[in-house]
Amino acid sequence: MTIELRYSVELVNISKSFGKLQVLNNICLKLPSNRITAVLGPSGAGKTTLLKIIAGLLSPDEGRVIIQGRDMTEVPPWKRPVSMVFQSPALIPTMKGWENICLPLRRCPKDHVKELAEMLGIEHVLNKYPEQMSGGEQQRVAIARALITNPEILLLDEPFAHLDVVIKESLMRDLTRLFSNLDITVVHVTHDQDEALTMSDYLAIMCRGKIIEFGKTEEVYARPKTSLGAKFLRHNFVNLNGKIFRFPPEAVRIDKSGEFSGTVVDCLKKRGYWLLRIKTEDGSVIECAYHRRVTIGSSVRFNVVRDLLVEL
Repeated sequence: MTIELRYSVELVNISKSFGKLQVLNNICLKLPSNRITAVLGPSGAGKTTLLKIIAGLLSPDEGRVIIQGRDMTEVPPWKRPVSMVFQSPALIPTMKGWENICLPLRRCPKDHVKELAEMLGIEHVLNKYPEQMSGGEQQRVAIARALITNPEILLLDEPFAHLDVVIKESLMRDLTRLFSNLDITVVHVTHDQDEALTMSDYLAIMCRGKIIEFGKTEEVYARPKTSLGAKFLRHNFVNLNGKIFRFPPEAVRIDKSGEFSGTVVDCLKKRGYWLLRIKTEDGSVIECAYHRRVTIGSSVRFNVVRDLLVEL
């Protein structure tokens, strides 16, 4: 009888300091198998350190790293079923695309390289050198190199950080589709809320070395348990009739006959929508997801979906 593991990675009371600076503080986290978990947080939250501890590139000061049901805290990186992709592709400039992909292996499995190249849309760069590739193509080669060893767990450390918007969105779309077809657990570290919400099945939010939120992505986004997590997810905080409520931008609906009114003070283009910042009559500033651009300084009326209000 085969027992299917529910979690691929379990971090048990993980702490890590560099000198007097504590980077991770008693982290406890279970990452579901064959799912994408995004670890979201500001710079300096400890996200990359957490990935390196899972990969075995750093050792925790305290705690245990359980991978596929086995304690691997003391196991070296090359003996863990883990691959990692960094912000920079770090391709060898004197090697062609296919050679970079095969770098972790003694022998190059041509059929596997071809299969990965087709999945990632990089057949045309297999015989090119890195300097002949775009940034997006280089990152796709780096991802293929990470997948060539058939890892059970793939760690992504801000892999889209240096890509322009169009290439980034294309790569995110392709990777989400690819990972859904592979039996692989993905841990994706990012500071970008849109990335995390678009790609992940589960969402962890880190701040100052601690996990402050964790759960299914849509549940964490709609109803974060902490005010700090809610602020990082751009939730609004307002005073209504003497009570403080919080709610996500989607709860605000622009309506000409709306109950509330305000002035648009900012309008930012996001992925698939415009993010409006509206200054209300009482001086509060709330954010609203809207389908089109609105001129700054315009007066608008709006309603708030009551079901999405959380009283503090």
